[in-house]
Amino acid sequence: MAKVGIFSQSPRKWFLFDEDTEVELEYIDKERLRKLLVKADDGAKKIGEKSNVIFDILLGKTTVHGWRKVDDPTAPGLAFPDGTPLYFSDENRNLMMRRCEEFGAFVYRTATISRNFLPDVESVVTIDPKLLDDFLSELDDEQPSKN
Repeated sequence: MAKVGIFSQSPRKWFLFDEDTEVELEYIDKERLRKLLVKADDGAKKIGEKSNVIFDILLGKTTVHGWRKVDDPTAPGLAFPDGTPLYFSDENRNLMMRRCEEFGAFVYRTATISRNFLPDVESVVTIDPKLLDDFLSELDDEQPSKN
């Protein structure tokens, strides 16, 4: 019998982002996701930013609660190209969601799949990145053009 991920409270869990970095994510269900999309659209109209940028930041704020190095939880696990450590903070989370495609896609595909948060599920269930890109493109196409 298949277990389904319908939770009374959104669970949190640590997921491997790469071979030595893990990210603490909170599950986001369809209802909360829809609310974020509406907030993103409203925010975009108010501040003149693209709704997908606002959505990425809101998704990160809702779902990303930390990152760390797997074998040393006091180390950040992420670094800039020059080697400067990238510690978890609200500002760095927003930066990663806005500027790092791999991180944003990882957060979306991991935090929105309820099976990832069920007990006894060890590996992340992923979706085809092309499907995600197509979905995001459709959202961009649905926005009315500004005159």
